[in-house]
Amino acid sequence: MDKGLDMMTADRFAALAAAYGSELRNWPPLERADGDRFARQAQGRAILDMARRLDIALGRIVERWGPAWSNSRQTRQEAFERRERELAAAPLRGRSRKAQALPRGDDSHG
Repeated sequence: MDKGLDMMTADRFAALAAAYGSELRNWPPLERADGDRFARQAQGRAILDMARRLDIALGRIVERWGPAWSNSRQTRQEAFERRERELAAAPLRGRSRKAQALPRGDDSHG
């Protein structure tokens, strides 16, 4: 296999840092080894430094504004579960649950 195809590019490294932050342990497992090698280069250190600054800024926003601003999985899961409970408790209003799940539209396509 051509080792050149396996090497991390600066664009890929920057995209991963933007998506997963400056801590390589938060990156997808298959990207960590190449990311670690790239992080040892000056360009990699500079990209991680910018990502670290963004991590700090976002952390301060979350601290200040609380969980409403957090994109944590737990917060999203709690919101999903709350919405599911609300939907389950809502009256059907003349339609079956299965019919409610169907999209409304013109039924004359037949």
